[in-house]
Order: sequence, then C-alpha cells, then structure tokens
Amino acid sequence: MELIVYAPVFGQSGFEHLSRELFLALDQMGVNIELRPAEEFNRERVGLRENVLTRLNRMINTRVNPIAPHVIYQLPRGQRIHPDAPTICYTLFETDRCPISWKASLLEMDRIFVFSEFNRKSWIDSGIPDHKIAALPPAVDSFMYDPDGPRLEVKNKRGFTFLCSGDFPERKHFEAAIEAFVPEFTDADQVTLIFKCHYGGFIKRNRRDCFLRLRDIALRFNKKNPPRILFWGDKVSDFAMASLYRSFDCFVLASRGEGLGMQYLEAMASGMPVIAPDWGAQADYLTYDNSFPVKTSLYQIDDPNYIGKCLQALNSKWCQVSIDDLRDAMRYVRNNYAEAQDKAQKALGQVRDMTWNRMAIAFIKGVITMQRNPAPVQEAAA
Repeated sequence: MELIVYAPVFGQSGFEHLSRELFLALDQMGVNIELRPAEEFNRERVGLRENVLTRLNRMINTRVNPIAPHVIYQLPRGQRIHPDAPTICYTLFETDRCPISWKASLLEMDRIFVFSEFNRKSWIDSGIPDHKIAALPPAVDSFMYDPDGPRLEVKNKRGFTFLCSGDFPERKHFEAAIEAFVPEFTDADQVTLIFKCHYGGFIKRNRRDCFLRLRDIALRFNKKNPPRILFWGDKVSDFAMASLYRSFDCFVLASRGEGLGMQYLEAMASGMPVIAPDWGAQADYLTYDNSFPVKTSLYQIDDPNYIGKCLQALNSKWCQVSIDDLRDAMRYVRNNYAEAQDKAQKALGQVRDMTWNRMAIAFIKGVITMQRNPAPVQEAAA
C-alpha cells in the first residue's frame, strides 16, 4: 500500500503525537508513505528520538505513485491533491456535533476517520453519511507509559497527590479541578494537586501567565487553610512525562470535551486511577468498572474567548461536570485508595491492548474497504 500524507508530526500537541505514532506504525507495517509535513499547524518542534527523526525524514524524502490515496489531517486546506487520487481525512472534534463549516469539505472526502464512537455517532447525526465515516480504535504507547519505570522527585509535594495535565484552553476546564479541590480539602488533609500545564508556550512569560491564572482561580475561594497546589510549566520529553505520571497517586481532568482523550489513556497506561467526565470520547473506554466517571450536563458553548479562537464550536454543546460529584470523587479516591488501585489495574489490563499497531491495522482495513467499495454515485434529480 502507498499513501501520500499531509500531517503535522514534529510538535508536542496531542494531534501531532497522534499523527506521528499512527504513521510510524503504518510505516513499520510496510506501508510506503510520502510524508508532506503540515508545518502550518505548529512550527514548534518537540525533542524526538533519533530513530524517530530518521524514519520521519525518510518518509519526507519518499516518493510514491501520484494517484496513491491522499491522507489529510483535520480538514482539507488547499493541499495539492491529484484529481484521480482517492482522498481520506482523519480528524476529530470535541463537541456534540460535526462543525457546520466543515461539512461541505468532509463530504467531498472518500473516507473519514475519527478516533471515537463518540465522534462517529454524533457526526452521523450531524449529516455525515455513515458509509463515509469510521472510528479508529484508541491507542497509547504502553511501553513508554507504564507503571514500572523511573519516577520524578517532586520535593515540595505532600501526602496524597492528584495530577492534572495538558494545555490551558477553556475546553480543558482546569478551573473545575481547583473549584472541587480547594473547598473539599484543607492543608491538614495532607493532599497535593499539581498542574503540569502550559498557556500559549513555554517561555518565562508564558509560564508566569499560566501560574497567575491558576493562582487567581484558587484565590476565588479564599480559604484560610488551603490544600497544597503546585505548578510545573516547563516543556518536557515524553519520557519525563511518563515519569511524572508514575510519581502521583491519581489523575483528574474535568475536560469539557475530548475527541480522543490522550491524557486519560496515558494515565491509564501508567497505572493511575482516573477521574474524568462521563461525556466525551473518553467515555468509549472509561467506565465505572475501571475509573471514576463524574456526572455531567450539556450546555451550549457560550465562552466568547473560546468561540473567538474556535469559530467551529459556534452553536455546539460541550459538558460541565458536577462540582459536587467531582469533590466526592476526589475525596473517595483519597479515602479508598485500595479500591481505586483495583480499578486502575482493570484499566491497565484494558489499555495494553490499545496499541498503535491496532489503530494502524484498522486504518489499513478502512482504506482497503474504501478502494473495494467506492461511495455510491447519486443520480441527478430530474
């Protein structure tokens, strides 16, 4: 099989990580890939292993048949596509529907891959034909993110520790973790909540902005004896991030919407109990048997800052966790850690089957199905 791929692969975002691992897995299986890096997505580069860079650069220098299937990340943006080549789009979105502004472009694709049943079903409800769209299975590197391995020494953490990580857009809703944590615990509880996050970048100004945002949120509750909250805003390698997961007791993230939920998968693979909303892509694999889902309610996105940055979210809905349920979940895990670890072990057994090779095999099957069963031609109306 040959593919021409437009993909962002060198950065640190979840979408770049997903692209990189999927196409490396396809390459390992013998798929001949001509990679055209989508540097407009993000020009910042994360530190990658030498063998990974060698393989990516080899794909960049590979040339395949110009009418091989063209694979496009997220949404067509004027990429050079041969008129006789089939087109495939791999994409996701974090709300309750396919963005209206995306539909026309997506309908021109021969095949659409999303990364959750959550997206597949809601996009079909939004008008994407079910014969065009398929959900690839979730994946995580369970060799890197594993309970066994080095841990980081966090000198100023204390007692039971919660970890919350990711970038700091409105969608991740870090405020909810603070809103639950600060009223629920005091310093006497010997608990720590650490945010490994960034806001707009990793330079000194960005780190300070992120720290001040977190501090301002925490100060809204103005407790006399608040629990400990720590912040780490440095850029780190995947190896360091895996060590950080191992260094804490529980992962909590009250995201308003996810199209895959990479951080939840990494925490599961690291053997951590996970507290997460019961709505979003992570609900495909996080259940009451293997985690601590928190009740949510849906509401129309009304945050002007988020809509200003992401117009595609206009008229869509995302979720809001119940703060009371989130408080209860954090307290319950803190006080019943043996049960929480039992759930984490169930999640660990499940996530070890979620390999990038499994996702790549599903991708190959989807391409073969597309080539054998092209979309039906519709008769023109009389």
